[in-house]
Amino acid sequence: TMKDSPRVPVLNVEAVDKQSVYFFNFNRLDTFFKVVCCNPAAFKAAASLLESGLELGRGPVQFKLFESKLTHELRFMTDYEIVGCSWVSLAGGKWRRRPWASSIGEVATTTNTQAEFDVMYEDVVSHKPEAEFMDVAPLRVLSFDIECAGRPGVFPEPDVDPVIQIANVVTLQGSTKPIIKNCFCLDTVSPIADAQILTFDSESELLSAWRNFLIAVDPDVLTGYNIVRFDMPYLLRRADCLNTKWFAFWTRVRRIPTKAAEKVMTTKQTGSRVTMKINIEGRVQLDMFSVIQAGHKLSSYSLNAVAEHFLKEQKEDVHHSIISDLQSRDADSRRRLAVYCIKDALLPIRLMVKLMVIVNYVEMARVTGIPLSFLVTRGQGIRVMSQLYRRTAAHNLLIPTAKKALDGAKFQGATVLEPLRGFYTLPVATLDFASLYPTIMRAHNLCYTTLVRPEDVPKIAPDDMTLTPNGDYFAKATQRPGLLPAILAELTVKRKAAKKLLKEEKDPFKKAVYDGRQLALKVSMNSVYGFTGAQVGDLPCLNI
Repeated sequence: TMKDSPRVPVLNVEAVDKQSVYFFNFNRLDTFFKVVCCNPAAFKAAASLLESGLELGRGPVQFKLFESKLTHELRFMTDYEIVGCSWVSLAGGKWRRRPWASSIGEVATTTNTQAEFDVMYEDVVSHKPEAEFMDVAPLRVLSFDIECAGRPGVFPEPDVDPVIQIANVVTLQGSTKPIIKNCFCLDTVSPIADAQILTFDSESELLSAWRNFLIAVDPDVLTGYNIVRFDMPYLLRRADCLNTKWFAFWTRVRRIPTKAAEKVMTTKQTGSRVTMKINIEGRVQLDMFSVIQAGHKLSSYSLNAVAEHFLKEQKEDVHHSIISDLQSRDADSRRRLAVYCIKDALLPIRLMVKLMVIVNYVEMARVTGIPLSFLVTRGQGIRVMSQLYRRTAAHNLLIPTAKKALDGAKFQGATVLEPLRGFYTLPVATLDFASLYPTIMRAHNLCYTTLVRPEDVPKIAPDDMTLTPNGDYFAKATQRPGLLPAILAELTVKRKAAKKLLKEEKDPFKKAVYDGRQLALKVSMNSVYGFTGAQVGDLPCLNI
């Protein structure tokens, strides 16, 4: 039994004929058991039980699991062909808006959203991001920055140093024009021409008012500069120290508090780094510090250096060492501090629009199928896995859970030729092979589904297989078209179409969407190859 679960955790078990995505298997189908559970907790418990073994007659039987690590959000989106950041409709007459009355009483709202509905999952209608459904939603973006009154020579610590100001800028996606620009300040502050100043006598009052402001604005996206590693954990810890009631409830689901915990992120591109894992259900955290660090190689990632590089603009001239002094002086000195704080909240919005961050992320979500939040919190692997899952169902294929790398733990990288250094008086022509790895994979039908087991090689005519330099055999497309080549072919066609539309489009916003789309398609194509070599990934295959 599990807490809060219905009396029947397993709803259905049925035998289905399918095949594993690994290896060329002569189109033979095997029998699998499909287990349907009532909720994610029951699903997780059932998977754990099956993997550890069930007592069946003569002893424990361990089951090999397939598709047990796919999150319930992606399972639903995959089964009903919903991609991240796409538009959905609720079938007419099939939904009820909360609150609504039932025979057992009123069904109340449970979230902080502006509208809440009950609808059966099969009555959610998904629309492909085309024609009138191509537009990016007018997401509300809240950018904020905090100032702390630290001690001389000591980096601010939330257990000791107070939060004295929180600046906020609210915009709609695609615009740098604020619909709200304000600053929550401790003590009196002289007026600022284009901003609202809200003053408070105590720090606890300031924090409570800011939390209420956050819920009232109901932002879809939270941004700022280094907010995940500094501002948000600092606010949460500071409110905890002051025992500020209800402060930590930032999410769109009322009963879930926001918490901050250290998390180690490891990727091939950036190595290992410590960051903070912060849950804010229903709101996407797009920290511009992390976005720029991941996407651009700069000599310095300070906000000043980044603003100068991309915007040719600088922060206000207030050194952190004089912040406490400005706070303790008078209303005019605190005004100078507020101007500085507001500018630090405005710059991330300007960077976000300049670099088309939301448009590019939205298109990446649409191309890969995953929710926008997964692009921020998860690595590259989930993007390829999502695309694989969306295609396996149509081919009776199942993806095994956490399979280790096949045969051998290392592979040799590409050969890089050293350039002949010197002064050239004649132009040097450089040639670039367009989409090199995707092209090779498509040309030779390299896929999990076409890799021939060594013991099966004699069963296939040599002309029906490709022998790779490493001694692996892959069945040719005449025997079985590969899944990965099909994905790459589709991405190639879509990218060509996006580039064609980009060239023809006159509307600057639509041009930005098409440009974001073709870039997302390019990145997705190149990541498929790297995905097969990620030995700690979900589906490694070094043979490919």
